[in-house]
Amino acid sequence: MPWVASGPPGVAARVNDEIYLSVLGIPAPVHAGHTFSVPEGSEPTDPVLVSEVNFTTRRNDDRILSINLDTQLCGPYCEGVTHRFNFDARTGRALLLADLFLPEGLATAERRMLAERKRRYTAEVERIKKVLQGPRAARSEAPEPEDRLAFNEGCLGLESGRSEGRGTTLHIPA
Repeated sequence: MPWVASGPPGVAARVNDEIYLSVLGIPAPVHAGHTFSVPEGSEPTDPVLVSEVNFTTRRNDDRILSINLDTQLCGPYCEGVTHRFNFDARTGRALLLADLFLPEGLATAERRMLAERKRRYTAEVERIKKVLQGPRAARSEAPEPEDRLAFNEGCLGLESGRSEGRGTTLHIPA
């Protein structure tokens, strides 16, 4: 796990707590070390075992601290998860998109991301349909194409609903 150790008073503790609470579900230890014990009275909030953590510092200057954590989480099965953290280096406060973009910029980014997701789902649906229409040998190489087709068509339907104002839309206060 990363450990932030410098900056204005209280900043490192805020950053460390945010990272440890988000990834492990416990407050950060008070001191850095190769290992640490769970603080007295703290229990992880999720019965998921974090079996591996690697991190990359993406930016570290007088304005922004940006850290990516690649974790291997194991519950009923294991999967890789990337956590991205961005902090105001002066205060230790987690930065949100609303801190970085004007409302118009957020709306533009949302529209572009929606269009890109729809483009990718459409391309995947078309690719799977070609596999299903092709020779039987090619179909057997693709894992469960009917299930993948239904999954991607469902995702495309959700994205289309979002573009028509149905479904979940991110609204950031100005």
